[in-house]
Amino acid sequence: MGPRWLLRRQGNNLVGTLGNQPLVLRLVQPPASVSLVAHSFVDSVAARPAHPQDSLFGRIRLLALLPTSGPATPQLTAAVVRGLRGDTTDAKPAPALAALWEQQRSSFFKDYQEDVTPLLAAAADTASYRPAATLNYEAETSTYVLWNADNLLSVGFFNYSYSGGAHGNYATSVCSYDTRTGRALRFADIFRPGSELQLEKVLGKYARPALGLTAAEPLSQALFTNSLPVTHNVYLTSGGAVFVYGPYGIASYAQGEIRIFVPFTALRPLLQPSVPVGGGEVVRK
Repeated sequence: MGPRWLLRRQGNNLVGTLGNQPLVLRLVQPPASVSLVAHSFVDSVAARPAHPQDSLFGRIRLLALLPTSGPATPQLTAAVVRGLRGDTTDAKPAPALAALWEQQRSSFFKDYQEDVTPLLAAAADTASYRPAATLNYEAETSTYVLWNADNLLSVGFFNYSYSGGAHGNYATSVCSYDTRTGRALRFADIFRPGSELQLEKVLGKYARPALGLTAAEPLSQALFTNSLPVTHNVYLTSGGAVFVYGPYGIASYAQGEIRIFVPFTALRPLLQPSVPVGGGEVVRK
């Protein structure tokens, strides 16, 4: 069991104890970062509204982190909401967050009831009907910060769904943003056209230590194949790029998400001529 933290907010500080020793934590803003505020939504729908004794529900949650500071707050907010919606381009106008939640909530409620109503009707025709835990569907979308400094915000959009069966499915889609403009930095904004073959070789090199393999061991000892395909699910930090692979993508579900960090020193020849990193430098070949 780790150390026990006992903290309370006092102004902008957190004061309390750690291991029975007095402690003060100060709020520190990373250089050229943006402030964010959390917006949380949750709701549920009964499988059989006329049977209050049931414990069968579909539950949906949304946790969004939206910027409250920075030179391009409206543009950055719109870009993050597009990410929550799952957009892969900036072609569509971004809805208000409350409108996006209502769309997701209504769609989930409709799909849930259309799915479980016939199953329950069939079960109710027999004397053996019992509420089935597999009908407790869930849908969750959460936002979390992966990097927030040096004019660069990288976030993960975690999506989880359960609609019966042995377990739910999940994946994290990631994206980086130039906080000076609010522009999303997707794969094509980061890497030069035609760089995927070279990227595959670089990823193979940096994947081995991340997977616990030596340089001489084949990737197939940890993955489905002996090469690591290039994923466009990638985000930036000030020091490099992180490639994120979801469950079942390149390995078994039990191995979870796999993340491969590659430093900019190994990527410079493959980067677009203008990528904001560090303190806003321009990366050049």
